Amino acid sequence: MKPTSDNPYEPPQSESVETSDWKTWSPFQPKIVRKVCANMTDAEKSTVTRHGIFYGVWTCASFALPVQLMAMGLLAGNLNRAVSIVGGLLIVAHIVFIPIWQRRQRKFLCSTKWARDNGIQPENLKRFKWRRTTNSN
Repeated sequence: MKPTSDNPYEPPQSESVETSDWKTWSPFQPKIVRKVCANMTDAEKSTVTRHGIFYGVWTCASFALPVQLMAMGLLAGNLNRAVSIVGGLLIVAHIVFIPIWQRRQRKFLCSTKWARDNGIQPENLKRFKWRRTTNSN
């Protein structure tokens, strides 16, 4: 197996305690979240998979499809008023529920066995770590 890269934007290449597998990997994942994910039990990973599937379906239904239907209506020149109202409401609902979804994810991550054993609390857990890239040339 290839050793783990120092690049935080590459998925993990090896099975170690410091990295998680591709099912729980994210490019903006802080080290503490990576450790929580790497130490999940099979049941916890199964729950993460179900949450991911649900979020994908939710994103498709409340954001991607409404945007696509409204864009197609605009391009065709006959945007239905009902489609635009319902689509707009779904998009707003999606945006409003993002913080709620993230809060649920933090609570779930902190409810894992490893996180409980290490005293990790949801209010102290950041889900994303934005890395600033600099050009050293």
